[in-house]
This record gives sequence, structure tokens and C-alpha cells, in this order.
Amino acid sequence: MAKDNKKSATMSIVDVNEDNFDEQISNVGKYTDEEIALANETEAKEIQERKAREFNSAKHKASYQKMRLVADCVYAKKTMEIQKEAMKIVDAEFEKIRKGEIDLVDFEEAREKAIDDAVKKVNELGKKRRTDLEKLRAQYPCHWSYSWDNPFQRLNRAIQDNK
Repeated sequence: MAKDNKKSATMSIVDVNEDNFDEQISNVGKYTDEEIALANETEAKEIQERKAREFNSAKHKASYQKMRLVADCVYAKKTMEIQKEAMKIVDAEFEKIRKGEIDLVDFEEAREKAIDDAVKKVNELGKKRRTDLEKLRAQYPCHWSYSWDNPFQRLNRAIQDNK
């Protein structure tokens, strides 16, 4: 039977005549052993390539998310340091008012200046963070998607909710 299939596969339209028409029609939908083997081989390659793409996608996503989490932690740490620094200044100014070295107006001015300086530093830090995140996303031009950030947004909401 395989020989019949090979024969029909090699016959061309010119080879069809009244004598072999029934044989040609009955063999049109049949596949040769070579065709089946080629199809199986092609399918195996497609599966292998799909798995490789899936693995690369998972690798890129994990790498991005790790770097994003580190960036978020660095930003949070630096923000906290700015807040502590401003609080130290305010505490020092409060000690001055408690000791009678300055009056309430001077204390308020110093407190506002410390807060304004902290706000400027946080804004500068925020600009740097946005630039860093743009650079991070640019490292994954064909892979990064907004959904990669979602787990961290959920985590950040949970942190905010529990403060």
C-alpha cells in the first residue's frame, strides 16, 4: 500500500487518464509514510520551539520582576531616609524651641523648610526612579508588558493598606 501512495504522490496531472483515474481519486487524501513522519517531525519541532519561547518569556518576566522589586525597595529605602532626615531637623528645631533658643515663628519656618527640602529630594528621587524603570523596560522591548508590574502593584497596595 505504501508503494501505491508513493506512486500517487509522484504522478502529476499529466499522468491521470481514464485507466488510472479511479486509483488517483481514491489515493488523493492518503498520506505516505514519509509525509506522516515529516508531519510528526515538524510538530515535534514546533512544540520544542513553543516551549523554548515560553521558557524565555518566563525567564524575562522573572528577571524583570526581580529588578523591579529591587528598584521599588531602593526607592522606598531612600524615601524613608529622606523622611528620617527631615524628622531629625524638625526634632532639632523643636529642641531649640523647648530650650527657648528660638520662638514658634522660627520653628515653623525651619519645619517648613525641612519639609520643602524633603519634598524636593523625593521629587528628584521620583524622577530618577521613573527614568530607571523606563531603562528597565527598554531592556525587554519585545517582552515587557504592563501585566508584569501587577503583582507588585498588589503588593504595594497591601503595604499601604497595612500602614
